[in-house]
Amino acid sequence: MVRLNLSDGKDYYSQRNNQIDPNEACAPTSLIMAMVYSGLTLPDCGSRQPEDCLMEFLRTDLGVQAWYKENFRQQFDAGIQANEIAPVREYGLNRWMGRPVNRFSWGATIQEIVYSLIRGKAVVVSGEWPYITADGHHKGISHVVCVSGFESAQDNVLHVPNPTIIQPELLVSMIIDDPYGDYRTGYREHHGNDVVVPMRDFIRFTKELDSRMRKWAHFIL
Repeated sequence: MVRLNLSDGKDYYSQRNNQIDPNEACAPTSLIMAMVYSGLTLPDCGSRQPEDCLMEFLRTDLGVQAWYKENFRQQFDAGIQANEIAPVREYGLNRWMGRPVNRFSWGATIQEIVYSLIRGKAVVVSGEWPYITADGHHKGISHVVCVSGFESAQDNVLHVPNPTIIQPELLVSMIIDDPYGDYRTGYREHHGNDVVVPMRDFIRFTKELDSRMRKWAHFIL
């Protein structure tokens, strides 16, 4: 079994302690984790958490808001926050960092996600994850997590020259750092570091749901 985890020895970030709208901060928090795990240096936020700095920037920067309004007018007029729209996150994160550091895809393959990890770059994905409410009700929640690693039965997977050589049928699991907790407990466990997601769950719960070929993903460059 081959195991790779880019978050080994690095800090896990929880959205639950964010100062700005923590329940809606999964995407900025996951993007911060992905950049840290990929070796990028973040802007200086002083004593503030970087995920709060990024959230504030996405929601208030005039350049981000102008681009959002021009390209996604319906969502903008509906009052949906910039951090909830993936292409706006892509634009805003690159603007915050001062250079292109991420690329969003509506149709990433699992092989491309794994290949990015092999190259030392974490990936952020969207999904619909199982959640248990306080009264025991089960439902799905839209949620964004950081993919930091994987497990595979393909012996040469860490040395493939391109993603097409990766054998998806030999992938055993993906490893995520989930800023809200552990989906396997319905998020009653609030610590989501190094959650091992069997491939059947990863395919089922990440968007596009149940797709083996098309996933919504932010790639760190």
